[in-house]
Amino acid sequence: VTPSDIMYGFETITMIVPPLLPALFHIGVLMSSQNLQNDHKVFTTDPSRIPLAAKIHVMCFDKTGTLTKDDLDMIGVVPSTEATLGEIVTSPMTLPMDVVSAMVTCH
Repeated sequence: VTPSDIMYGFETITMIVPPLLPALFHIGVLMSSQNLQNDHKVFTTDPSRIPLAAKIHVMCFDKTGTLTKDDLDMIGVVPSTEATLGEIVTSPMTLPMDVVSAMVTCH
């Protein structure tokens, strides 16, 4: 194997891979959708949102009636670390400032 053979191999790869990238990404998203459905019973209606969902660090659920009234009723915050959920915190004074800031900007 000569250095020119190696260069020819690299050139061939750089010409073949770019047109295939969108197809490979699409296949990867479809495979992750299947894994979510089979392993975790999570059904996706728009698989293209899976990569975006992987970037989420904080998720807030709001079922307090903000669609029918103008104010926010906070019951509590459940902190999480890695894959575990902590106990509910009902006093905003004991929450970290970045969590309070996030809650204020949400409403």
